[in-house]
Amino acid sequence: MERVVLLFFTIVAVLSNTANSQDQKAVEILESMQERYEQSIEDIDDYLMEKGKHTIFYKKAFTEDGKPYFKTKTKGNNKKDMGSASATNKDLYSQFSSKAKEKAIYERTDKVDGHEVHVIYIDQMEIKGFNADRDTEDAVEDIYLYIDSDKLVVRKMKYTITSKIKGGEPRKVSPVVKNKDFRNVEGMLIPYETATVIKGLTLTEEERKKIEKGLSDFEKEMEEMPESQREMMEQMAGDKIERYRKMIEKDQYEQVKRVKNIEVNTGMKLEDF
Repeated sequence: MERVVLLFFTIVAVLSNTANSQDQKAVEILESMQERYEQSIEDIDDYLMEKGKHTIFYKKAFTEDGKPYFKTKTKGNNKKDMGSASATNKDLYSQFSSKAKEKAIYERTDKVDGHEVHVIYIDQMEIKGFNADRDTEDAVEDIYLYIDSDKLVVRKMKYTITSKIKGGEPRKVSPVVKNKDFRNVEGMLIPYETATVIKGLTLTEEERKKIEKGLSDFEKEMEEMPESQREMMEQMAGDKIERYRKMIEKDQYEQVKRVKNIEVNTGMKLEDF
């Protein structure tokens, strides 16, 4: 978000000094968070995370200036079949860390789920591979990071993204992501629960009708099933039906993902990524 504000030069000077002070504090927090993160993964060469119906594979790599990050692959729960995994291979963490410090502004302290956090604002960022699984052109703006003042982990993040699938119309949505239940895994602090609410989906009429028809057809099939089979289908569907109803009614999508299992230093090879 770019703004041009005309002010008297004396006010400009005062605001500029304040902004510099805020920027420095934001940079210090981000650098401390990055340092803590790098220390936590010193002895971690790779790890895998079973989350929902997918397994995510992480393999340590290094940027040109020696900063560590993880390349990733995501696939179905058959974790032995690495060949069928879809590779993102994007250095998102190091991109975000470096670019965030260039634009970050310290806003205030706040509370997230009872934890004190620093709120840092970034007006706009261009990150390659932000939506690595789709062929999109994205602009990320109005980013708010809620960083735990003690543990230096991101407890909450919200932002607005204008996503354009090539050949389609651009859409602006506003995800809010909350990380909960942080656990120490071989030195790494990993959230075992991630809750995401995506607002402003602006479904087209065609998409809305497609979802409504899918829900209606599914409910009719459920009614015709024997009770035991219906109960099994309800367990398999979980809260997906309710999520899709909310998506139609409130123009937002809600999802909670939980970590089932994590394995560290499994012997993955970098060339597989």
